[in-house]
Amino acid sequence: MVNAKEIICKKYYIFISVLFIVVVLKTAKVFGFTRQEVIKDAKDEILEIRSSTDAFLGTAFFIDSIGNAITCYHVLYDEKTGLLKDSVFIARVYALYITGNGSYETLISFPFTVDTFSVEYDAAVIKIDFNRASMPVGTSGYLELADSIYSEAGDDIVCLGYVPSKYTLPRPFALHGIVSTIRPFVTMVNQDENKSYNISILQLDMTAVGGVSGSPIIDLNTNEVIAYMVEVNLPGKFKQSGFSTAYSITNIKDLIEVTRKKDK
Repeated sequence: MVNAKEIICKKYYIFISVLFIVVVLKTAKVFGFTRQEVIKDAKDEILEIRSSTDAFLGTAFFIDSIGNAITCYHVLYDEKTGLLKDSVFIARVYALYITGNGSYETLISFPFTVDTFSVEYDAAVIKIDFNRASMPVGTSGYLELADSIYSEAGDDIVCLGYVPSKYTLPRPFALHGIVSTIRPFVTMVNQDENKSYNISILQLDMTAVGGVSGSPIIDLNTNEVIAYMVEVNLPGKFKQSGFSTAYSITNIKDLIEVTRKKDK
């Protein structure tokens, strides 16, 4: 026969166990990953997009190990003509030499094709033609994409991208900030085609700079890509702002799925 003391002990044990689980989960949510961990994991999966006529265009990032990557539509295409910009290529800078006569870089470029794109969501999925085994820098990894919008206002984020500078640096810039607000269901209207669509938008509190379009926004809680940078408010002399806009990665899940079905 179970006495009262044993019942109390069992209830106490259950209470302590539940409390421990809650604390662990909340601790994971609060601390997540460090900026250094996220940057170390992601930096080799970030790519620079250039043009022979316009040296710097934007950023792309790998979403799988077979060469598929995401960037912004406006990085690749002329928004007035709808045509692919001239002589666009993917670049990786592996060494930078600065002398009294200027700077010199060791650059490797990779051709690519546009697999699919969306003007409304300002996104393009591209396939990069390369052999990772031949790359002097890089891994066979890619960035994990979030399945849903679970980030909250105030969450810490990291943005990794290439930006114009006096010297072209061989590593992407790392920007840190927070999610200011999330607008999960914004209805937009395409007047040219007389149709509407929903889009999820994130407002970021981050000192972003011109050139980070297409960069991944990574949530430090999960180390997953929750959005991609699409717009930076660029007033003033130095072309930088404390606020920027990103589109949720969930907007283009169907776009990514189309590409993955082609690869099967």
